[in-house]
Amino acid sequence: MRKQKAERYVLITAQKLNRRAWLIITPLFLFYSMTHKSKWLIFAPLGLATIGAGASMVHWAGSLKDQRQPVSKWLAAGTVALVVLNSGLSLFGRSIVEKVLHEVRENTSTE
Repeated sequence: MRKQKAERYVLITAQKLNRRAWLIITPLFLFYSMTHKSKWLIFAPLGLATIGAGASMVHWAGSLKDQRQPVSKWLAAGTVALVVLNSGLSLFGRSIVEKVLHEVRENTSTE
């Protein structure tokens, strides 16, 4: 009964949303139906790539400071670089969580 209400709510909500909002929300629903292994296979490389991009951006922001650029320029660049780097760490950490959940599920299903 609850599942039917939830599905009906999603359909009614989807009808009320415009196309752009629906294109944003649909992948979120698909994400929750993915397996732990598929989430792990997405988050691990994405996290590693984001960590690499963030590390490169940190170096770039440091070089701006060495070139005696205005403080606002290298400070903004460094802040964005650290946000990207920390996002990569978060994504990679999430991939580790999904890998552990995958292994736990595999071990409980074989016992």
